[in-house]
Amino acid sequence: MRRPILAALFGLVLGTASLPAAAALDPEALRQDLIEGLQKGHFLYSTRGLSFTDVQTRAHDEAVRVEITGLALPLPDLGGRLELGDLAFTVAQAGIGLYRVSQVRTSSQATLIGEAGERAGLVNYRLDRLSGIWSAGLGTFLDLDAAMSGFELVVPEANLGLAIAEITALNQSTTRPDGLTDMVGATRATGLRMLNPAFGTLEIGEIYADYESHGQDLASLQSFTEVLQSLGDQDTPPGREEMAATLERLAGLNVLPGGFIERFRMSDLSYLDAAQRPRFHLDRVELDLAGGDLQGPLGYASLGLKVAGLSTAAPGGEAADPLNALVPTSAGFIASLERFPARLLLQTVLRGMALPALSREQGEAVGEAMGAKMQAAINQAGTVLRLDHLEIETPSGRVAGEGALEVDAAAPAGVTGRLDLTVTGLDQMIALALSAAQGEQAEPQVQGNVAVLMMLKGMARREAAPDGTPIDRLDVLLTPAGEILINGQPFGAPAPPPQ
Repeated sequence: MRRPILAALFGLVLGTASLPAAAALDPEALRQDLIEGLQKGHFLYSTRGLSFTDVQTRAHDEAVRVEITGLALPLPDLGGRLELGDLAFTVAQAGIGLYRVSQVRTSSQATLIGEAGERAGLVNYRLDRLSGIWSAGLGTFLDLDAAMSGFELVVPEANLGLAIAEITALNQSTTRPDGLTDMVGATRATGLRMLNPAFGTLEIGEIYADYESHGQDLASLQSFTEVLQSLGDQDTPPGREEMAATLERLAGLNVLPGGFIERFRMSDLSYLDAAQRPRFHLDRVELDLAGGDLQGPLGYASLGLKVAGLSTAAPGGEAADPLNALVPTSAGFIASLERFPARLLLQTVLRGMALPALSREQGEAVGEAMGAKMQAAINQAGTVLRLDHLEIETPSGRVAGEGALEVDAAAPAGVTGRLDLTVTGLDQMIALALSAAQGEQAEPQVQGNVAVLMMLKGMARREAAPDGTPIDRLDVLLTPAGEILINGQPFGAPAPPPQ
């Protein structure tokens, strides 16, 4: 479940209230409930004892208008508090345990108060819109349409400034005929700028993320959330038997979605040093996650990452490092898991949390026992990790490949696998590394890189592309005996003489 930044404030406020499941909202009962809830805080949002000046409620057509003044969030780690100011909104019944939130108004400034009571920082922003359907049981918005602009954070003592031009969030949920829920959502932030005069300036043109999940059992997820909340509300930790029973109950709940897709994008990332000279630029970062059949015994998942348009610059007046030609300008991979027992692994983790860990040694033993059970589950499932695609581009060459790892309980490493690599430009990489290693300021790591590149060249199988360009192939094999072979030769062994 997503808790976007624009919805976080309602997690602090509405999330603390025991809103009635079906009965119509009563203004005075809601007021008392909010007062009690704000003072108690919310476990899932890690809040305790929010302070406020006053809470007022009144009937508003068929809804209730809520006005909270002087709202402040304690910051125990910093020894101070964040004064949020005033918050007002209208809430109406929208179903069993569901509430429609609208007509939201907030203060346009929040103040960071330090440990000694001094004003340590300011947050300025404008809430352009926020409305949605709040789930009391889950403590989040199932539907949300929100936008904020002109966000500015200034912390003079830390010499820090942060600005975000606009933030938007949109979530939607749909209940299917089978009672399960599908959800989609997207969050975007544009015009990010972080400034520290001693460090420099970091700028990001846009950050964008979207997701979709299918077949979510919201009833089980709500029960899971309520159990965690009850644990957080207890003044003393539960006993071992009670904890074991609670965790067993959690393990029996179906909280994973049937499937999901998540995408993250970041574009136009730049870093300027303290003198405001460009030092680093990245065109884009793309991260993709997906999974399916997660509620069954065996599911699948995939992960993809791509970084493109990387460039670096030396400070003014300094010569560029020749090793920059070995720095990737773009890189990416796609990996996938097959026969993955996601639900069993989650149950194993939850049940393992009930084991006693009263000392460091016991904690390590609990961790080892949990890890062994997880490894046994993966072995039994026959999980396969595939590297579907690998590509690295540098100014001097290119590396591409694909491979797979399979569990093998009899193997020393617990897995066997292969990795097939194709390298273009290896000779140029070696020449650049040799040039850098011969300098007076050469570091041992550079000399080590030369040795590795030379060894790989000696073990590679050289071919020629149609245009005559040399191509080096490296077929890496992790055998059942635990050996690493490159083109049939043990890794680290002397290379065979050229034919």
